[in-house]
Amino acid sequence: MIRADWLELLREWADDWRAGRAQAWSDGRFAAAQAQLLNWQLAHSAGFAAFARARPAGRVPFVPVTAFKAISLAADYVPENAAIEFHTSGTSDGQPGRIRLLDATAYDVSLLAGFRHFMAPEPDLRLRCISLVPTAAVRPHSSLGHMTQLLFRHLDDGHGGWFLGPTLDVDGLRAALLRAIADGVPVLVLATSLAIQAWLDGWPPGELLVLPPGSRLMDTGGPKGRAQMTDRAQQHAWLVQTFGFAADLLVGEFGMTELATPRYETTLRAKLLGDVPAVRAYAGPPWLRTVVLNPATQEPVAPGAIGMLAHIDLANLDTPAFLLTADLGRMLSLDNGQQALELLGRVPGSDWRGCGLDVETLLAEMGSR
Repeated sequence: MIRADWLELLREWADDWRAGRAQAWSDGRFAAAQAQLLNWQLAHSAGFAAFARARPAGRVPFVPVTAFKAISLAADYVPENAAIEFHTSGTSDGQPGRIRLLDATAYDVSLLAGFRHFMAPEPDLRLRCISLVPTAAVRPHSSLGHMTQLLFRHLDDGHGGWFLGPTLDVDGLRAALLRAIADGVPVLVLATSLAIQAWLDGWPPGELLVLPPGSRLMDTGGPKGRAQMTDRAQQHAWLVQTFGFAADLLVGEFGMTELATPRYETTLRAKLLGDVPAVRAYAGPPWLRTVVLNPATQEPVAPGAIGMLAHIDLANLDTPAFLLTADLGRMLSLDNGQQALELLGRVPGSDWRGCGLDVETLLAEMGSR
């Protein structure tokens, strides 16, 4: 395998999925690709290989996301001064994880395919993109900022804009929405839950606008562990009442800096195409799978049971594709044989401690080499 071969495989996979071909969801195809990528990453990442050696034989070497704070897990061909470096938002200790990529090709192929499928499935769709995501000046290493820039390049009609810097530009946002209404162009708002709250708090009380039909919003949760909480149901009710959004076109996104591939709620696709059940849970493309584990044993739980989430993202080429998180959830079966992830909070700290010990093992292994 060479890197270019994997990129071509990923493009073919995305084409099969877009065309609705059954082979896109083949378990055999996923298993073969998983084994190939695992071998590639073991050969090209000393950090990942050291971690895998410390795992029990035959167990998938899921790397705790906390490891990205401690060591570099990039492949050996990715330079220290890589052009693409994403930082996590950090947690209560303030220390971010770092993800370096040789380039963003695999990341972009996966991200764009998933977004079009769940958020913009209409052919030849153009939207007025409105970003309530921190700009590059505020967060230069944000994967969410990179995602937003990519979507602007592929979906924006040329007249969208960014309205979140150090603070939310409510006046600029209002003017942009009025222009979209005058032009009759549906808007695509890309926002974190905290930005939506700032929008709600700063909007002129009682002012109502009716956005063009087909307007939609992607709502992503933002940094974990923040003291400020938001009421998503309240936010959505306000968006429907104030701007005329269809409730089904307000779509949650679940993504992580450490993963190339986000997941999305299925409500928009269900409303527009009707080929998937409408659920407020998160579905993804066929090269992303989530395994639910017992936090104490890290063995898979029974189907439908609640546990700790581990992800296998075959679009993660330059960093480990096998990630263990502190998220708690379960998988829901959809009518078409696919699955959606129901998020249920965070794993209690006592149960998560074992993953911290895994990082200590990794560091000790690295230090002995």
